[in-house]
Amino acid sequence: VSLFLVVNASLRASLDDTVDNQFRGDVVIDSGGTFVSGGLPGEIAEDVNALPTVDAATGIRFGFAEIGGTPHGMRAIDPDTGFDLFDIEVAEGDVSGLDEDGIAVFAGEAEANGWELGDEIPVVFGETGDIPFTIAAILARRDLTGPYVMGIDAFEANLPDIGDAQIWVRLAEGVTVADARPGLEAVVTTFPSAEVQDTEEFKAAMKAQYDVILVLVNALLTLTIVIAMIGIVNA
Repeated sequence: VSLFLVVNASLRASLDDTVDNQFRGDVVIDSGGTFVSGGLPGEIAEDVNALPTVDAATGIRFGFAEIGGTPHGMRAIDPDTGFDLFDIEVAEGDVSGLDEDGIAVFAGEAEANGWELGDEIPVVFGETGDIPFTIAAILARRDLTGPYVMGIDAFEANLPDIGDAQIWVRLAEGVTVADARPGLEAVVTTFPSAEVQDTEEFKAAMKAQYDVILVLVNALLTLTIVIAMIGIVNA
């Protein structure tokens, strides 16, 4: 229980740090699906970007591919807006190169594999097979992007059945979440599971996922105490 409480507190603190210090926005639209299935079609992020109350928005997608014979999580964001919304440190290269065959790699991953900017690496997808990608950027941190990130166009070409798990939004200057919420909710009205959340609501929803495990662990602790009391009585 003590171990889980420590891990739980660490996860919550990490989430708070990511949202508060690395996201330059105000609203998250959660698809309500899992990270690697379903999601919102790309047109929704485009419609959100077109709203007068919105300054910028980007969808985030999650999938899996094989690189160097090892399965890896693959994330995708819109290179035109995503790197402006998130504080992602680019060590080398240019994220505008995340086109249909460009990929960004975490510096530690590149070093471990002996890769440099401009190198071509094979990425194997379940549907399209072995596709060569060129390292367009090397990232100094991975907490938001993971070890590999590509543009939405490349992701859609190779993992077409996965939509945006979330759409992260920065509102126009002077616009409050209360002002923007009706318009944002209207865009996703045909997707009942989608939910428009401000940053505090989003953090609370993410943290709530850990609460179920916490309840289970405490239930096991209670059971352990009951068994111990029976043992003492028997003794």
